[in-house]
Amino acid sequence: MDELADKRKGPGMGYVFTTLVGRSCCAALLIAMNWTAAPEVAAEEISFMSASPYQLGDLLKQPDPSYDVEIKADLVFPENMSEPMPAFIYMHGSSGRLLRHQRYLELARERGFVTLQIDSFGPRGVTSTIGNQTNVTAAMMTTDILRSIDYLSQHPNVDPDRIVIMGSSKGAVAALYSAWTPARKKVLGDRGEADYILLYPLCVTIEDGDVTNKSVHVFIGKEDNWTPAAPCIAEVRRMKSLGKDWAITLYEGAYHGFDASISGTTNLPHAYSMADCNVALRADGYEYETGSGYLLTRPERRLAFKSCAKKGSVKMGGTHALDAFMRDVGEFLDKAVE
Repeated sequence: MDELADKRKGPGMGYVFTTLVGRSCCAALLIAMNWTAAPEVAAEEISFMSASPYQLGDLLKQPDPSYDVEIKADLVFPENMSEPMPAFIYMHGSSGRLLRHQRYLELARERGFVTLQIDSFGPRGVTSTIGNQTNVTAAMMTTDILRSIDYLSQHPNVDPDRIVIMGSSKGAVAALYSAWTPARKKVLGDRGEADYILLYPLCVTIEDGDVTNKSVHVFIGKEDNWTPAAPCIAEVRRMKSLGKDWAITLYEGAYHGFDASISGTTNLPHAYSMADCNVALRADGYEYETGSGYLLTRPERRLAFKSCAKKGSVKMGGTHALDAFMRDVGEFLDKAVE
């Protein structure tokens, strides 16, 4: 199913709402899932060069990565500017950029952050990866995040030591991978450590535990059956045992996409539930499904998920959790700039 995506009218001209109607859903349902009021903001459209590795291991293998993809992003400064400013980078999920994501960018700007919203799909000719996660992989989006950190770290108005990365769903996996030290050092060297907000991610086991020493916080619905909470609980526990500053917040009765404006719950017939799958990232940068043992490379990806991923059972909903989540994110941002 293709959900609603944001479409820019142009740099500095705000946003216009555009419907991309999926095969089995009506426009009214899509609007309910994704609409939220957002102010018109003066966004500067910037660009930076990135790369498209299928797996992070492919990136690590390159002696000198070729950055040949021009990624677009919207840069917005807070009303009350003080220099240097902390920065907030937002990475979208499988549905691409949605209007509801603006609430998080606005929340960050209210706290004095300059915000950067990345579009990983448009430059690669993709609108959605729901039902097919191979069009744009998490490794590609991770590279985009790291290159955006590089861009902001060189901005004269940004404090490179106070950067927060937030990602939702697939974007949260990319954010998680950008916290992995070998990937960060490949792109940024010794620079670019950040704090992380992971909104309902697929929690991958990072086998070597070599991640940032800054804060990583997972926020997820307890009933999520697209990217389930159990692996997140286990990975947070393991990282804490390794001395890492990781935490998790579970929202009772909430499913995936609990920040969407849905009355009750709705089914996503073309999404694959990952409740029976477990993904790990090896020290060489290659993902694999631990049950089947297959790598998530192009030749093996379908085999990896053949027995564990189930189509048609994914639910979204739990809007009652949104107020608590917004409060919790605000507290995280406040702590990050203390």
